[in-house]
Amino acid sequence: MVRKIKAKLVLQLRNQGLSGRAIASAQGMARNSVQAVIDAADQFKVGWNDVAEMSEGEVYSALFSGRGGPGSATRPAADIEGVVVPVE
Repeated sequence: MVRKIKAKLVLQLRNQGLSGRAIASAQGMARNSVQAVIDAADQFKVGWNDVAEMSEGEVYSALFSGRGGPGSATRPAADIEGVVVPVE
């Protein structure tokens, strides 16, 4: 099962002065995932004060539009039309 990173929590903890590594360690998140949130927030110039009143889903959607929303996969579906699997 794929879980979405808790982007709002990452921004809150970053606002409190924690490093990306400390956030990842304390929350059991992958460092690359935490860094992706930090990079997206920096790119869009979004900080804790901008997202404090938003829901977790709204924050995630704002930072990663088109990724992992309701009914969407985190990766594009594989194009398997015409694939033949040999039966032994």
